[in-house]
Amino acid sequence: MSFWVRLFTDLTWKEYVTSPEVDENIQLLIIISGWLYVACLLISIWIKKLPKPFHYILLIGALNLIILAFLYSKEKFFHFGQFFEYVLQFGSPILLYLIVNQLITTNRLIKLMKIGIGVTFSCHGLYAIGYYPRPESFIAMTTNILGLNIENAILFLKVAAILDFLITISLFFNKKIVIPFLAYAALWGLATSLARVWSNFYADFWIESLHQWTHETILRFPHFLIPLALILLLKNNQIAKI
Repeated sequence: MSFWVRLFTDLTWKEYVTSPEVDENIQLLIIISGWLYVACLLISIWIKKLPKPFHYILLIGALNLIILAFLYSKEKFFHFGQFFEYVLQFGSPILLYLIVNQLITTNRLIKLMKIGIGVTFSCHGLYAIGYYPRPESFIAMTTNILGLNIENAILFLKVAAILDFLITISLFFNKKIVIPFLAYAALWGLATSLARVWSNFYADFWIESLHQWTHETILRFPHFLIPLALILLLKNNQIAKI
């Protein structure tokens, strides 16, 4: 950030990071982003009843999610997989906008959904198999939920990674092959979403547990909702291949 600070302000880097005013502005920006997401929620629910100008807010929300995904990847040393693991998350509002405004054919919608699923699950697999440093949270969730030791938890994650890659490969085949893999993707996406709460839930502190982890589950809902939606689309459509 130091280059941009010098380019757009008269502050030195030290002045920037120690400025209370800068910190207040950052906190304000975070709050504005939060209200933007609330607006996107309400628009998503009533989108068919709202005039088109409101629909553009979904695109602003998607752009904000893309920026957030970029910041996450920056935090992980610009790992390619870290950014693209969020494709389904920031792509969902864009798909909703395109569908409601009838800007996309069923053909192209299916292709975009396949691409989003393939990229998201493949990037998830790159972490699970150890191509990138395997997150400790992956191992912790596996050991907490399944009761495995660390060695078996790593083995389990490697098998899950292989299945992630097989999901992506299956997307290039006909419906008889792809639908079972999409069903698995929906179940696995739901399981990995719920794992955030499940593995970190403590009955004695249930309110605190839900407060800290429910949002981590909800923001991953596209990981199972999009595969599920694609199954329904394929079953009601004559398209067999990508």
